Amino acid sequence: MSSATEFISQELANTAWAFAKLHFRHEPLLAAVSAEAITRMSAENSEDFDAMCLASISWAFATLGYMDEPLLDAIAIASSRQIQKCKTQELSNLAWSLAALHVRNHGPILDSISGAALGKLSEFQLQHLTNTAWAYARLAVLDYPLLNGVSGQVMTKIHQFDVQGLSNTAWSWAKLLIYDEPLCAAISSAAILKISEFTSQEMGNTSWAFARLSVRDERLLDA
Repeated sequence: MSSATEFISQELANTAWAFAKLHFRHEPLLAAVSAEAITRMSAENSEDFDAMCLASISWAFATLGYMDEPLLDAIAIASSRQIQKCKTQELSNLAWSLAALHVRNHGPILDSISGAALGKLSEFQLQHLTNTAWAYARLAVLDYPLLNGVSGQVMTKIHQFDVQGLSNTAWSWAKLLIYDEPLCAAISSAAILKISEFTSQEMGNTSWAFARLSVRDERLLDA
């Protein structure tokens, strides 16, 4: 991709996003996008690489399973400057991307994501809530203020969740060994109403989560 330098930042991010959406891992292109993105994020006018670009490019590389540590380092530094400008989906995508690539050395950016998300949790869509919780659980980050806030939002919207969302939420809290009784009760009640929609994997994950937390829910077991 010799013309990467000719792209504006949004076009770079959009190109990576498009290839990820198509699940097409074109390594020469990704390497060229990465090199140019790092250069721009490191420049004095790095504001040109805005929050949407950062979230899009991190999501794309994570979706394709393309581990590029220099790029992730640059994204972490640039995100810390842009974090308050991030929309809810961008915050969720950044967290999800770090977790999908199993990046454990970016505690400061996770703290920044948490701080920015706390004041916007009521604006998070259902998938953004579950993805954010999943990310922190996968990275074994016990951020109680964030998780408590997510739990509160989940409980107010629990009957809007599909079975995958219920299963993933249960998994996240169990992975972190956090027993949140009201949340478990809400997940159980919603799951019972949708029990016929569960796949074997979703039911297995939910059962595993309740067992890991030593929750014996007779209503759910009988459903």
